[in-house]
Parts: sequence; structure tokens; C-alpha cells
Amino acid sequence: MLGEITYLKFLEWIVYSELEPFDEVRDDMRAASICQQMVGLFDSKPRKLAEFMLPFGKPKKEFRTQTMDEQKRIARLVAAICTTGA
Repeated sequence: MLGEITYLKFLEWIVYSELEPFDEVRDDMRAASICQQMVGLFDSKPRKLAEFMLPFGKPKKEFRTQTMDEQKRIARLVAAICTTGA
């Protein structure tokens, strides 16, 4: 596409994107807004849009590695669920 588009047309798309954003951040804001409205139906506490935005970048908290005993316990639980048909 970039080999076929003129510089003028490219500039028009840049201007258009500034007037009507269509990037991923805009999509995330739209989805967060829907979540904010849905939660607002059931919770009287007002919530900020930022609470519903997906976090990007380095995680703030490192995850703890499971011990072998924890992994075995989880595997036994999964096996029990699979054998009972739950």
C-alpha cells in the first residue's frame, strides 16, 4: 500500500486520523467506556475510565513461581474434575 499511495494522500490520512482517531488506543478507550457504563448500572460508585483500560508495558508486580507441591495439588484438582465430568 505504501508503494502506491501518494504523499498528499498520506498527509490526508494523517489529518483524518487526528480528527477521527482509529488506532488501537481509541478502540481500547471505546471498550473501556462500554465496561464503565455496564458497571455503572450495578454500582452507584462513579468509576474513572482509566480503571477499565488495559495495562501495557512492564508489569507492576512480578508473579510468584509456584512450588512443586502447589503444581501437584492443582494437577490433582484438574484430574478430579476431569474424571467426575464436572
